[in-house]
Parts: sequence; C-alpha cells; structure tokens
Amino acid sequence: MIKKLREHLGKVLHKREKVSILNNLDKSWNDNADLEKLSDLLFGLLNVVHKISDEF
Repeated sequence: MIKKLREHLGKVLHKREKVSILNNLDKSWNDNADLEKLSDLLFGLLNVVHKISDEF
C-alpha cells in the first residue's frame, strides 16, 4: 500500500518543491483532547519527514 501511495503522490507532486501535511492539527488541541495521542502523532510525523522526503 505504501508503495502505491508513493507512486501516486510522486506523479501528482513531482513538480512541487515543497509539500506540507501538517495542516489544521492545532484544531484538535483543546481542553478535552487526548494530548498524549496527539503529541505521539505529531512526534511520529516529525520523525519520519526526512525518511519520506528522501524516498520521494
């Protein structure tokens, strides 16, 4: 599945210099939010950004 996603995104985004996926994450951060899960998600995304960009 990841391979197919990379191939598709590569075709769609091949002319782009920069792609951002961190959009509107701040809307989930409120008093009732599960901060541990949200911070794990954000930390995970930040940890793989260099791996993903290298693969593309």
